[in-house]
Amino acid sequence: MPEIDINDLEHYKAEHLLLLIGGNTLPNAVTASRLVKAGGVVTMLCTEGTKEIGADYLLPYLEQKLAGQGVRVGVFQELMDESRQSSICTVVSNALALHPGKRAGLHYTTGTKAMAVHAHRVVSNWAPNKGKPLLSYLSARNLRLYFDMEDPSSGNEEDYIDMQADQVSLAGMLGLHGGKFKNGRPQETVFLPKTAVELARISKAGGPQLHAWLDFKDGRYAGQRFKSEKNSKGIADHLKAAKPGLRSDDPRYLSELEANLAAYQPVDLSGLSVDLRDVLRTELPFNVNHLDLVASKPVGSVGFINTFYEWICGKWLEHYTLHCLKQANKNGGFGMHDMCINIEPTYPNFKDIKFELDVLGIRGYQLFGFSCAIEREINEGEGRAKWKLFEAIMRARQIGGDEARVAFVCLLRRADCLNLEKEASNILSEKSKIRVFGIDHLLGLHDHIKNWIKTVEEEGKTA
Repeated sequence: MPEIDINDLEHYKAEHLLLLIGGNTLPNAVTASRLVKAGGVVTMLCTEGTKEIGADYLLPYLEQKLAGQGVRVGVFQELMDESRQSSICTVVSNALALHPGKRAGLHYTTGTKAMAVHAHRVVSNWAPNKGKPLLSYLSARNLRLYFDMEDPSSGNEEDYIDMQADQVSLAGMLGLHGGKFKNGRPQETVFLPKTAVELARISKAGGPQLHAWLDFKDGRYAGQRFKSEKNSKGIADHLKAAKPGLRSDDPRYLSELEANLAAYQPVDLSGLSVDLRDVLRTELPFNVNHLDLVASKPVGSVGFINTFYEWICGKWLEHYTLHCLKQANKNGGFGMHDMCINIEPTYPNFKDIKFELDVLGIRGYQLFGFSCAIEREINEGEGRAKWKLFEAIMRARQIGGDEARVAFVCLLRRADCLNLEKEASNILSEKSKIRVFGIDHLLGLHDHIKNWIKTVEEEGKTA
């Protein structure tokens, strides 16, 4: 199967490129600049359900990406019925007729199977005397852009381009569906990384140190229970009582919450193990056994005290996962970008739906998403572990399309991890798309993440 030299790509570019617009616009966003000649034309073919995606989101993205190349990008005004052959063929034929003197190309990755089949047939038979049409498809399995052979009966294999190095930013991915960051760019720095590593060790070892930590996390301080998923009576209830009607998305929320939480300082750490206190002291200096978060708060920081409480109540595992992802990226030389935590985008058509992905990183344009849960039993919290994994699969694919891969980091035992991974993988029908890392993977999580990403890459090469 011959890989195309990037310097020989001009032969594979169309003068008039047709793009089928489906629900996943990422393949078109990635490939369009590779498939159209400078000074050429890109025409998007939409259905009633995808015309908004094409016109409002993909169009401006491509115009910006192709700026300076003299390429005209537009949405064809005739909409096709994605289930009817006659409608698809008519729309494609009429679109081709707009530029009868140009060599045509069709990228048919997205859209329905019927759209791909019938559009492919129409373009294949379009005006042979103007040059053989260029037909292409981007594989979600190996990130290769394949070009149809001129003679399928020759026995040769398709030419292809490896697209793995083509980058799309997280903001760009969100923008392809009208999404944007809810509260500014997500956090890229790890909070208390050394202490998170120590907590991972304690969680794996068990015994008195773990019991001391759990008693601290779930215990009472100043008469108020720490916020946790098991207990809806969280610290934030102080704010609700003090400021009725103040929503969590109100800009004043964090500052008000900080003020309320500051009244419950300092935090008594005497119940924690000596080892954990010693590590924590290297990141948050405190005297003897009491941590004053107000005094430790960095100058200019916003939400520091609330971040600490959330970290205690479970988000430490998310920060540990981000820490390990960064290590895996460095050790594996993957060149990942946009590695961040607590991704909360908003979309214009889903304003009232909470949308969150715990951790992610992007390699080229392939998203690796992570969901994290501190439950130790698969049915704990009404099956919360399973629910979080399947939510992460859905959210990662909404952002990163079919190319996205998902891992679940939890404290489950090996047997539960294997069962959960098998169930999820059967639904997606590709094992490498899903990984479940449990308590037995925790200490070497960075190596397990690195090996998983390498597995994804190797399976792609043999696909």
